[in-house]
Amino acid sequence: MLLLMLLFVMLYILVSNLFFRHPHLIHKRKSPHCVPVHISHRGGSGESIENTMEAFRKYADALITVAFSAVFGGTDMLELDCHITKDGEVVVLHDCVLDRSTGVNVNISDLHYHELPLYLTKLEVQFDPGNYYEASSGADRRIPRLEELFTAFPSTPMNIDIKVDDDRLIARVAELVHRFKREKYTVWGSFSTKVSAKCKQVNPDIPRFFPLNPVLWLFAGYVFGFLPFMSLSYDYLELPLISTFDYPAFRRAYGLDSFKYRLLIKLLDRLQTRRQLYQHLKARGIPVIFWVCNTFEDYKKVFDIGAQGIMTDYPTRLHAFLQTHRSNALPYDCAQLTDSTVRKSVGQKRNRRRSGRCFIKNSLTSHLTGDYTFLKPANVVSH
Repeated sequence: MLLLMLLFVMLYILVSNLFFRHPHLIHKRKSPHCVPVHISHRGGSGESIENTMEAFRKYADALITVAFSAVFGGTDMLELDCHITKDGEVVVLHDCVLDRSTGVNVNISDLHYHELPLYLTKLEVQFDPGNYYEASSGADRRIPRLEELFTAFPSTPMNIDIKVDDDRLIARVAELVHRFKREKYTVWGSFSTKVSAKCKQVNPDIPRFFPLNPVLWLFAGYVFGFLPFMSLSYDYLELPLISTFDYPAFRRAYGLDSFKYRLLIKLLDRLQTRRQLYQHLKARGIPVIFWVCNTFEDYKKVFDIGAQGIMTDYPTRLHAFLQTHRSNALPYDCAQLTDSTVRKSVGQKRNRRRSGRCFIKNSLTSHLTGDYTFLKPANVVSH
């Protein structure tokens, strides 16, 4: 009996290892429309007032220029958050309650769109505690509607976080994506498995990122060897970079200085930095993206462990890193992400793309010039 158990365990390990290294033997590889390298978190909340049209325009306008020139400040994808107002308008905002962002202590779902206050002129960068962005005089501080973004940037890839379990919100976002024909340019989802399931139900054609519980199961599968046998119904793995939560400024800001907390962070960080896991997911066609990374050290760590993309509050800083570490400008099919003018230009470089060099990388190399050694935009005020 013991011998049979040992044989079974050995067979399980061998088969698991085989399928871990060669998942195509039992799984059909996914084909994501977009594998972004550079993602502007909330539009780049360290360089603009978060989730405003001004923030998104600063970087998305560069994305949609002719020939994908990736001029200074361009981004591959915009990350944003959505809520719904009392009168049914889908708005781009992170918090349910407006006190942090506007100074008004009210729930956004209790207001009509025309009643929404402006963002404050100065906001702390949540993932860079102690640093603030201060808007210039006359800056656009409105809370925008999602429809405005879709109208302004029809082919700019966007990552949409559904912040609350609200059937109206989910249905309305799905309707907007369908109306603007943005299924190929949109990733959406929620930390909640329930909300994510509703997203799939209303529009199964929009790719989803992993909710929290499936992420935990994914890591459990990696540790115990059953990941190769798991069917993964989600399309993008978006993970927090655990080590950033151990930065002194972050611990002080959120009161997380206990020994138990720091030990947990160290253990989770060791588990998270497993390159083999991300190689397996890449082989299955699941892009891996980390958030929110704001330093050169973070960027290097994430790319070293095999991730394809980074969400950052400082888009120009990430561009500086990509310019000086050009091998990290990973390839993807740019032709699927742009308008007809860009598609034609990218098509002329098909052979170069097939050889493994992304057009974005080539554009960065040939068009970005100047001194990118600075680490912080002029409008960021440190306290």
